[in-house]
Amino acid sequence: KPSFFMEYSNKLLHAVVTPSDTTHTRINWSSSNKDVAIVNDSGEIYTYISGTTTIRASIDDVFDEFELTVKKFINVSNISGIPTSMESGESITLHPVISPPNATHQNIVWSIIDKNGNYVDLQGNVLTARGSEYIVIRATITGENGYVYLQNFNIMINKAFVPVTDITIPKFYTTENIPFYLFDTTVKPTGATNQTVTWSIANDGG
Repeated sequence: KPSFFMEYSNKLLHAVVTPSDTTHTRINWSSSNKDVAIVNDSGEIYTYISGTTTIRASIDDVFDEFELTVKKFINVSNISGIPTSMESGESITLHPVISPPNATHQNIVWSIIDKNGNYVDLQGNVLTARGSEYIVIRATITGENGYVYLQNFNIMINKAFVPVTDITIPKFYTTENIPFYLFDTTVKPTGATNQTVTWSIANDGG
């Protein structure tokens, strides 16, 4: 006995008659509120507007019934909360935000659409990627009566952050005849992400 159907949907009900050797097996189906749903002689329900109705199956004076709620269908309009970039080698957990929050169907299945030469692994909602180009992943939401919502997300894979381990200032000699000096520093490792050196005076002699 289903607890609810969506508006403008249909589904076939199945009734079990006991004992199995009864001579009367023809089931009479009925709906108490035909504005909400109707049921034909084969037990197939067709829903219309949201509301409640009582569905009854009867043979002679024996019957069974249940209350059926028909809910208004609310489409997904957007999925947000997915990052637009990630660091190479990083694993992130996707936390999608579905709009509107009361959308009827909210179960997301994730898939990879374009690896673009990167290494990409997607297990459930955990995404791992290595490379330096964008990737494309897709969120798919499905539901009854062929309902499908698709949304793609481009995520840029940034090079992994490499910290500076050492800065070397070459030896220099002071002279009163030269008004300034240009220091040529060496930053290690050579592939450090931030190569910009900030200068300051630690002791001005005053």
